[in-house]
Amino acid sequence: MADPKEVHRRVMMILGAFLMVMGLAAAYLAFSTGGLPSFFYGLASTAPVSPRIEKLRPNLVAWNAWGPAAFAKAKKSDRLVLLDISARWSHASIQTDQTLWADSGTASFVAQHFIPVRIDADARPELLLRYPPRAWPALDILLPSGAPLAGGSAMTPELFRGWASEILSAYRKRPEAAARWALQRENALSSAENREIQETSAGSQSPRRRLAAIWNPASAANALTSVFPFFERISLLERTPYPWARNMARQGAAAALHLEDPQWGGFYRCARGPGWAHPATGKRLSEQARAVEALASANPEAAARTAAYVDEFLADPRGGYAASQAADLEEPGGVLLEGDYYFSLPDKRRRALGVPRVDRRLFAAGNGLMAQAVLNNRRIAGPRAVRQAERTLSRWWREGIKNGCARHELSEPRGLSCYLADETDLGLAFLAEYGAFHRSNSLAHALAVARAMEKNLAVRGSAALRDRPAPNTAADKSAALLDPTLNARAAIFYGRLAEALPAGAAKRAFRGRAQALRLWAERRGQDLEPALEAFLAARTKSGSDAR
Repeated sequence: MADPKEVHRRVMMILGAFLMVMGLAAAYLAFSTGGLPSFFYGLASTAPVSPRIEKLRPNLVAWNAWGPAAFAKAKKSDRLVLLDISARWSHASIQTDQTLWADSGTASFVAQHFIPVRIDADARPELLLRYPPRAWPALDILLPSGAPLAGGSAMTPELFRGWASEILSAYRKRPEAAARWALQRENALSSAENREIQETSAGSQSPRRRLAAIWNPASAANALTSVFPFFERISLLERTPYPWARNMARQGAAAALHLEDPQWGGFYRCARGPGWAHPATGKRLSEQARAVEALASANPEAAARTAAYVDEFLADPRGGYAASQAADLEEPGGVLLEGDYYFSLPDKRRRALGVPRVDRRLFAAGNGLMAQAVLNNRRIAGPRAVRQAERTLSRWWREGIKNGCARHELSEPRGLSCYLADETDLGLAFLAEYGAFHRSNSLAHALAVARAMEKNLAVRGSAALRDRPAPNTAADKSAALLDPTLNARAAIFYGRLAEALPAGAAKRAFRGRAQALRLWAERRGQDLEPALEAFLAARTKSGSDAR
């Protein structure tokens, strides 16, 4: 048996060492700008050993703006179009600028063989429908007609030049085959008649089976795939009466907490694993809005933290919400501090280093989503957030909406856009304001938006709405599309508007339009987000369009 005195001595030594370490930690915090040495974060810390990269390098590619001039230049010079779809909140987009587009050999190769075109993902939502990104940034090689030949994402300079050379070689050998394929593709995308016949067959999978095949909310990320929180999916499923859907929503809400910023609140976009260990640290307004809606019942504390994050970092004092916060910190002198290191730090240390850039542009859909999330969940979001939501809708009505048509971006000088997603989300926000305060002008604003949708987006001979007004010229290479998911969301807006309107012709008309849109979208179930399909099916059975 051990000597009691010796045991006591060892215990006191261990306790003394522990207290010394805690004292050092306290001194470090007291006399530093915040944060602990890296060993205090544990052996499993995901913070990189060398977080800084070299000074930001210039982009050497001479990009063209999207538009008829770029495609005319491609046709005249018999060159393909290289389309880069980038995002300000994306770490991968910034890294591609620092590696691929800052490489002089790649810039020369692109100038010799392509007409390079770059677009901002947030500014051009209609192009995301036509060229859906597989990852960020999205790289597409297009024919001069606008039809895509191949798609990729972030690459090294050597890999990019090899990939693009293969596409060029194949195109030069068989240009007629590429042109035929391009024509078929354009017809399939732009023809309303072709879209009308793509209905769900009797053997199509149910929403439950399709969700089971694409989404396991309890799974952890791995090294090869990214896992997303899917807040809209969670919100839709928890509003259905189906036990399987509500259980899946609960699992999804619990798993999504892996992506919450533990210091400031708000949610990162996605993560890679194992164990959700490497989040993509950009924060987008639309994801924060959907998080508030999805977590309001499942985890009201997390929903409140998200609303508080938006109020502190993204709210515009005049009304409105900024589009996003960048994934990385750009420090003075053009040095980038990578987000996976920066966001692993405590609050005090972060603020001492600086705050990642906020994209202050105000986009209609994101502002509508955030305003309705706050107004639908007023007690959770709090009075400050509610006042900001009211200011936001008031400002949009004054500055960003004319005759019911909304600008896509509030300060965009090119005029009104009237995108279907923008109209739907702002219309739902006005209805949320009406539901919160029963102000007649809020209902009038929602009605004006709905009538503008009918005037500018309706398709003759179809129940569906275009994603945007029809192009004015044949030179426009992004034809308006009939998208089932956008139309399903519009059906929800029309249904809620009909419920809010007093008895009369307008109520009957929008109730009928909601049913027609819902049926149109349901018949295209395989092209529809499965959670949205399940939600619509539940509304159809109950005869209700309520939240």
